[in-house]
Amino acid sequence: MFPISKLQFEIELLDDLAPRGYWGSRLRGGFGDGLQLSLCPKAERTKLRQHSDACGCDFQKIFKPTPQLLGITLAGSPMGGSGNLPPAFVIDPPPQMSHPTKGSRVSFDFVAIGPMCDYLEQCVDAFRRFGQLGLDSHDGSVQSKFLLTDVRDQLCFGRSVYIDGKLGSIKREDILETVRSMATGAEFSELTVCFRTNVQIVDKQVRSRNPLDRIKVFDTFWSFVSQVAHRTACLWQVYGNDWHGKEKYGEEKSLLGRASKQIVTVESKLEKRELWGHSKERAVDKGLHGFVGTMKFRGDFSPFIHLLAIGEIVHIGSETPSGLGQYSFYGV
Repeated sequence: MFPISKLQFEIELLDDLAPRGYWGSRLRGGFGDGLQLSLCPKAERTKLRQHSDACGCDFQKIFKPTPQLLGITLAGSPMGGSGNLPPAFVIDPPPQMSHPTKGSRVSFDFVAIGPMCDYLEQCVDAFRRFGQLGLDSHDGSVQSKFLLTDVRDQLCFGRSVYIDGKLGSIKREDILETVRSMATGAEFSELTVCFRTNVQIVDKQVRSRNPLDRIKVFDTFWSFVSQVAHRTACLWQVYGNDWHGKEKYGEEKSLLGRASKQIVTVESKLEKRELWGHSKERAVDKGLHGFVGTMKFRGDFSPFIHLLAIGEIVHIGSETPSGLGQYSFYGV
């Protein structure tokens, strides 16, 4: 499969200026600014959004990778011919912030994927620099400063790896090993899936000025798990060293499709939700619309457990670096 590291960052707010609401896109944008300062020798605090694709520094390679920058050639499904690769990180933002105040401590998770695992020290430094730059308010007119207080290794029992401002060793492992170690071995016949942050899957065939009309909503188990399979395969093909090829991918997806036919949707409580974030790079608001809610299924889930556990870590759909597509599941 592909390597991951999983960290939890803890920050302390240094003023009362932190924005309310969803922080996902702000964390992504601030992390990008901090990472650019950490990795690019040409970076200037006043011109972070003007970074050149031809710069040649490692920032572009890991923050917005392309096949050319990574030196790879992709052939066949699912990523063959694509110039835009899946980002090498996922941020699990904190819950909606209602009243952030000075002295508040806020935690969020960060998953490094593939080449990002080679830059964990720079990732931590990026969030430290981000705290100095500040978290943007809703209109970008003010920045809320924060202090990076702790970093915990979530693959190593949540132990602290940030002591006196210095970073210790961080575990890195294949994601398949991660989910195998999480497995309880319990069998169950009912499964509940909770979509915690907006799942954004856009139906490009729908033409409407209302962005919610273009959001696809799952209606069967296969409509859900096929998205997990696609997301996992994209990351595996790009960042794995043992990708088994488009033919094998097609065979395995067909097997999963047949296995999913015996799974019944017992209940579906999904709702579309409008959400706006902010793109620092383009200096415009961006739609983070999608759906949230729960679905309940009944059937034999043994062929899908590891795959679903991978999806819990890497999310599904679009805008995963901003925290979209986060879900959890449990069985009975």
